[in-house]
Amino acid sequence: MCYNMGVENKEVQKMNTQLLFEEAAAAAEQTGSSSGSGFWTTILTWLTQTGLRFLIAIVLLIVGWILIGKIADKVAKSNKIQKYDPMLADFVDSGINIAAKILLVVICVTIMGVPSASIAALIASFGVAIGLALQGGLSNIAGGIMLLIFRPFKIGDYVVSGSYEGTVTGINIFYTTMRTVDNKKVLLPNGTLSNAALVNVTAEDTRRVDLTYTVSFESDLEKTKKVLQLVANSDSRVLKDPAVSVVVGDYADGAYKVSVRSWCKTSDYWDVYFSMQDKVLAAFDASGIVLGHPHLNVHLDKPEK
Repeated sequence: MCYNMGVENKEVQKMNTQLLFEEAAAAAEQTGSSSGSGFWTTILTWLTQTGLRFLIAIVLLIVGWILIGKIADKVAKSNKIQKYDPMLADFVDSGINIAAKILLVVICVTIMGVPSASIAALIASFGVAIGLALQGGLSNIAGGIMLLIFRPFKIGDYVVSGSYEGTVTGINIFYTTMRTVDNKKVLLPNGTLSNAALVNVTAEDTRRVDLTYTVSFESDLEKTKKVLQLVANSDSRVLKDPAVSVVVGDYADGAYKVSVRSWCKTSDYWDVYFSMQDKVLAAFDASGIVLGHPHLNVHLDKPEK
């Protein structure tokens, strides 16, 4: 009797243990199923809500970035701006580009679901950081505005500033672009250019061509002056008013310093300059006028006996 009861108790315990394992397995399977279902539900929710907005924002950013560049370029090169002031073209182009692209980025971030308060705080933080980092850049913007207001030069003028000189080809928010006579491209910061001494070589319609020659004392001074006068007046590009003048500037090293001054149109300056150099030397040679050159006379005194 006791033996049978012991066997029955063991069988009951075995059945109870088996039931516990089955319940645990069922619970684990249910938990795994619900966990997997929750994961895919989360992914699907993100794709249908945040993911879709993210995709729209990226597409808008790419398309908008390209369109802004094309629109800004078209506006800057429009006939109205070109006729009104060609200097504004590059300035308008870069200004529209920067402002519109900043606005585009803000719109795209908003579409992604970032709160407007966070965007405002982010912009303020970036503004302070960029302002501190780009103090020189801000001075260039201010310099560009000053150049547009006071207009010390225009597109196509030949200017000299410090050790740089060339023809102005454009001005944008940060830099003024020049092309040198040997076809180099020079970028001058607007801030530096607006605060530096500047010579606009082509600002006036006419310029004076000054040429100075050193003529030996052995040559006739009046004859030299007449030859220079004739050479200058023989050039059709030299203006009659103001009249050509020939002056003696200095005496040094056994020679005269004779200068001929003639006026011409600014556009003819270099042509007249080089043409007269050739003609004057040929006329001097034909007239027997000798150019002076530095020389030193040495006198030897015999010692007294």
